[in-house]
Amino acid sequence: MAIKNTIKISELIKHLSVFNPDDDLFFASGELTFYRTKKRGDHLVQIEFNEVIKADGLVKFSEVSECD
Repeated sequence: MAIKNTIKISELIKHLSVFNPDDDLFFASGELTFYRTKKRGDHLVQIEFNEVIKADGLVKFSEVSECD
């Protein structure tokens, strides 16, 4: 299965390198909170959040019944 909408880690680091490492970073409009990074394949890393965005709204991670 091919994953769409990826970015190379080197490209993300390049974008972030212009900022002070002590600056705060927020995701989306601030409603997502960082959970962890997870290796998903030989050359694939996923950034996970405590929330899941569904078509009908935002769901907190603790409210999601099936998570791996």
